[in-house]
Amino acid sequence: MVARMPPFTRCILISAVVLSAATPGLWPANDQANWFPFGPPRQDFTRPAVIDLRHLNEDYAGQHGFIAVADDRFVHGDTGEPVRFWSANISTRDDFTLQDWRYLARLLAKYGVNHLRIHGSLHHGPSWTRTDQRPEVDPFSLSEDKLTALMKAVAAMKDEGIYTHLSFYFPLWFRPPEDPVKWPGYDGEKHPFAAIFFNENLIAEYKNIWRTALTRENPHTGLRLIDDPAVMGVELINEDSLFFATFRYETIPEEQMAIVEGLFADWLAQRYGTLREIPWLEAHPNARDALDEGRLAFGDLREMADRRSPRDQDTVRFLYELQRDWYLRKTAWFRDLGFKGLITASNWITANDAIYDGIERATYLAGDFIDHHRAYFGGRMMGEDASWSIRKDHRYYDRSQLRFDAANPSQSRKSWELTFVKPKWNDKPTMISETAWMRPNRNRTEAAGIYAAYGALHDIDAICHFTLDSHGRRWTVQPRYVMQAWTLQSPSMMGQFPAAALIYRQGLVATAPVATDLAVNIERQLNLEGMPRAQVDGVDILRMEDDPGSERMVRRGDDQSGLRDLVGRTRITLSDHDAESRLRDLSDYLDLENGRARSLTGELEWDWVQGYLRIDAPKAQGFLLSQPIDHALETADLTFRSDAEIINLMLVALDDTPISTSQRMLLQVMTEERTNNF
Repeated sequence: MVARMPPFTRCILISAVVLSAATPGLWPANDQANWFPFGPPRQDFTRPAVIDLRHLNEDYAGQHGFIAVADDRFVHGDTGEPVRFWSANISTRDDFTLQDWRYLARLLAKYGVNHLRIHGSLHHGPSWTRTDQRPEVDPFSLSEDKLTALMKAVAAMKDEGIYTHLSFYFPLWFRPPEDPVKWPGYDGEKHPFAAIFFNENLIAEYKNIWRTALTRENPHTGLRLIDDPAVMGVELINEDSLFFATFRYETIPEEQMAIVEGLFADWLAQRYGTLREIPWLEAHPNARDALDEGRLAFGDLREMADRRSPRDQDTVRFLYELQRDWYLRKTAWFRDLGFKGLITASNWITANDAIYDGIERATYLAGDFIDHHRAYFGGRMMGEDASWSIRKDHRYYDRSQLRFDAANPSQSRKSWELTFVKPKWNDKPTMISETAWMRPNRNRTEAAGIYAAYGALHDIDAICHFTLDSHGRRWTVQPRYVMQAWTLQSPSMMGQFPAAALIYRQGLVATAPVATDLAVNIERQLNLEGMPRAQVDGVDILRMEDDPGSERMVRRGDDQSGLRDLVGRTRITLSDHDAESRLRDLSDYLDLENGRARSLTGELEWDWVQGYLRIDAPKAQGFLLSQPIDHALETADLTFRSDAEIINLMLVALDDTPISTSQRMLLQVMTEERTNNF
């Protein structure tokens, strides 16, 4: 690498060619010398560090008031100053001491993190990290151990200027016990998919846990969580919807479906006068209909999306109103409780985004901002329990986003998914609360630079990386689990945070103008006319198992229209009237024939044929490569040549001046990692 820099420049180099020596025989013998074990010691934060981004955060989270929304951005409530959140996910780890949380908070702040999504149950039932359910304990009752852990986490993060975002409800964490009175139809095995929208017992338990958690005084801060501006927001529901494939008779017990069937019948009677006057009843019957019992049945969401009959349209309208009104009522409930932070509804996908995505997002407008998942990228894992673990005898393949490699190794065609950018809906802030390049995948090195550059280009307001495995004393996987696919604490992911966090949080890559401005009529959506443009899903394999038609995610990757997002931002406006969509002419920026896209700002160039991303902004420059290039690459101040197959090189000014004149810079270089003894 040759860098054209002014004299007397001080350049901090963070370089890694990682991970530890592999098992003999698995890799070529002459390759071993290029690898070294990665096992950094516990950090002493009392000593000066080569790079420490703690100064980017406030003295303490909430120093400038509650986080609020102004225009389409997050701002500090007292000052109106915009803020972006470079974030991580973690569960409610009740095995952490207060010292563990404090160490993790300081470590995260050092790496540029200013937000933590605490995503874990507060009940006695099982969570990802621990099962403490006992026969004599109601599995839905509040776990004091987990609440204690939450209080420690909020306090520790606050002291390091890190805001917290709370996510407590996820149907995969619940298995209602066999109880014909309280939980009819459940047997201790099934998850309560969709039940939160209509089962009053579950709703009561949900409210009780939230009320107790938010109104309990935190002994470490002296504040109730509800009054603490360090608590940035709450998430009402994680990954559940009346429009996802889990809303079907095969998944939800008959006794529970009977509840919502009755609500549907009441809605139809109000709409048409009586059930016998429904105009489509004779033409579109369902064998499960029970008019004499005051119930009407639901069709399969996939079939409805294809058929779009009058019955299907009424069904979708009912489900939309049920889900929308639930979010409106629960948002009002949190406000009545006294919660002053931000509220987001949910973040999930649908059974057919081309038909239902606008409807799903419209129900989220009750909240202050729009959250998204659908942001996982990786190769296909194959083997028993491969959806959530990595084990001996599993099979996988490496996959590059920079080259748009196919989602399935048997396919030769490209897959054009862009999981790392999301549109802004109705000018509300955007959060991606779960995202990851899943492992094993030697191309994970691409992730941090892509997130930072395109997060800034699209003005995404929060990017929450999934997920932290430990409290930071060691860079490792979950200690009581086999190796999992989403680990964040690895050199290719969290190890690349410093330069990435600077680019994203400080806006060193400029925000692009809107390239795609879509006006969407909600009434047309409810008539099942479909979205003018469907998003391509990037869903982790764990949740793909809940969707019997999940291969659609692979098929939809054929659509190249989403590549417009490599050039500029997308804005979608949902309303009850028709308006004109505007698509900017991108012919000078998007070259599909030669496989190249240049941003409207001129600062980013993506070449998927040669497999690289060029970042060329005044204060941040560099390259991400997924394959060798036989010629030099240049930015305004950098000439780069390497025979490495994979590399992430980012040069960032640390003194708020252009690289051409900067006296202090961070040069961060990463090739790839392998898991020890893999």
